[in-house]
Amino acid sequence: MFLGTTTCEIDLANTYRLRAVKEIEIKKSVHQIVQTAKVTLPLSVVIRNQNNLQNIKLTDKIKEGDTIKLSFGYDGNNRTEFVGYIRNINYKIPVVLECEDNMYLFRQTNIDKSWKRDSLKNILNDILNLVYQAQGYRLQLLDSVPDVTVENLICKDQTALWLLQTIIDRYPLFGIFIVDDNGVEKLYCGLLYGRNVGEVNYMLESNCKEGDLTYKKDVNPTKVIIETVDKRGRIERTVFGDTHAKNTIKRRIPGEVSELAKKQAAQEELNRKTYEGYRGNINAFLKPYIEPGMIANIGSKQFPDRAGKYYIGTVTTTFGTNGGKRKPQIEFKTSA
Repeated sequence: MFLGTTTCEIDLANTYRLRAVKEIEIKKSVHQIVQTAKVTLPLSVVIRNQNNLQNIKLTDKIKEGDTIKLSFGYDGNNRTEFVGYIRNINYKIPVVLECEDNMYLFRQTNIDKSWKRDSLKNILNDILNLVYQAQGYRLQLLDSVPDVTVENLICKDQTALWLLQTIIDRYPLFGIFIVDDNGVEKLYCGLLYGRNVGEVNYMLESNCKEGDLTYKKDVNPTKVIIETVDKRGRIERTVFGDTHAKNTIKRRIPGEVSELAKKQAAQEELNRKTYEGYRGNINAFLKPYIEPGMIANIGSKQFPDRAGKYYIGTVTTTFGTNGGKRKPQIEFKTSA
């Protein structure tokens, strides 16, 4: 399937722009706070300086902490795929840049603060304000934060990124990451699969390939036990799903959690474990665009009865001399 000639533009430190690259790999996922990219470049490149072509050694011109923007697509219609910072430069041939999205600034911000008892929303707003004071980076909080009371959260001269990871460790059913909300970057904090940002259509015999996709028919009854722990250490258990099922999933959430949040968390676990349908990932082209939080409508001419809609949690995008590909990873089936 020919979609056009692949083209790209790499902006380094808002100064150098490259239109060729050996390889790019971008990984975005609801399972990770930091979205990452790896860029492989030649040691020396030719750039245009005004009207003159100039050969430069990249490692003499860029450094860790510089900004980076990666755009690519077909026939010059490039889409911005990644914006962030160079975290590490691997000085070998070819040169490898390890990059992070704007969570890099959270890694660079140290916090010395504690919260005895406060809402998760207030704590996150405190963190965002501290990052703004330290880095000048203003990030708003998306209106999705669960109604959770957090107790005894202590951050003693640790980074803002460490603090976000500590919150995730306490509440493993939640996800925290930066998202694009109608062109504005915002911080998402909510149920891991709580975002739905659009839908894309795939047909296995035309605009994608199966990858390591498998189809599972047998579904075992499952129950989910959500345990909450109050400030006195007392555990309250709530059972969802098939209460007589042998397959059991247990999840513990410290602090006070609303009944709605518990029900939503349990339903997400049931959705992941109890469905008939595809599992794994598919190999797709750059078009149509897909990102974590989107629904993939997967069909097949050979097996039309297997058509269904699936939540995508992770997308790995590659671009280079062999073209551009996306690999969406299925989390669960949302509907037939």
